[in-house]
Amino acid sequence: MKILRITLFLILLPFTICSQTSNKIEISDTVIDVRKLLIKKFGEEIIAKIQQLESIGNLDSYGIFEFKNIIDKKTEYLNEEFSEVPSGCQCYLTDNRLQILNSKGFMAGITHNIEIDFRDSTFETQINFHTDGGELHKYNRKDDFIEDFELSLESAQLLISSDSEFTSNGLFKGKLIGTSTKYFEKEYSQNGDLKEIQLEVLSVFECKIQDHDMIKSNIEKKVEESKRQNNGMKN
Repeated sequence: MKILRITLFLILLPFTICSQTSNKIEISDTVIDVRKLLIKKFGEEIIAKIQQLESIGNLDSYGIFEFKNIIDKKTEYLNEEFSEVPSGCQCYLTDNRLQILNSKGFMAGITHNIEIDFRDSTFETQINFHTDGGELHKYNRKDDFIEDFELSLESAQLLISSDSEFTSNGLFKGKLIGTSTKYFEKEYSQNGDLKEIQLEVLSVFECKIQDHDMIKSNIEKKVEESKRQNNGMKN
């Protein structure tokens, strides 16, 4: 593997991730063919959905989530609904930082957040559980259950596909393999049992890099142009 050495001179919206140990990102020796993996796991129909997004100029795309609870040997996966699923991907660049969001669900679901700092080729990552008001998780057995749970990874390796394009609108691909810290989840049973969980995570992503400052600048220009047109009509 090769450690990424790239400098980008773009200034964008800052994103925030909880403080964690930074890891070096790596360039894969081979191309990570995300679409081939999607077809293998979920069938040809998912490619039609990607092509539909591309046809309307949408820069979002699809990826893959895989979660496995490595503590509970009797139940292999955290949740059958989320054990292996297609996910929605977005990439935003700001101030030499690239944020990759790999998500499943809308009001409630899971988001894997990766933030790459191109200045020193490091990344930070966390998983966010969006519970839509439900208090389902806790960090320690004696804690109260909380909603919108943030889970850190105690180890993580981020591989970037060798054909990724490090430019605005460039196609960016890769995968993260990691292990989470331990936490507890409320069992869906009458006696309210606890399930201790430590996740083995595979997050595969593909998305086009969206330059947030460029988007913001274009919106501001359109607003100013609209104001000038309105003032001209009044005069």
